[in-house]
Amino acid sequence: MCTYRILKLSWMLAAFATLCACVWNSSVKELPDDLFSLSITASPARGGESAARERAAAAAKKHCVGRHQELAVVEVTTRDAWPKNSVATVTFKCE
Repeated sequence: MCTYRILKLSWMLAAFATLCACVWNSSVKELPDDLFSLSITASPARGGESAARERAAAAAKKHCVGRHQELAVVEVTTRDAWPKNSVATVTFKCE
């Protein structure tokens, strides 16, 4: 009985640790005035705020390259997300 509880707790902790070590990408959203926006979430284990910013810029560039255009970053913002993740949102144009 005690072994079962320990095993169950171990699996729950492993699942939580896996989820916290992820990087999450939003899809590119089209905004008015030919602007686009996307967000990247990165855990501390994946580099936190700096990694989120770098990956957001890279994803924006990839979107523009796919359109055969150049990236023009308008704004990059960051915020904290639960549990200790960082979210970077980049607003950009493809010119």
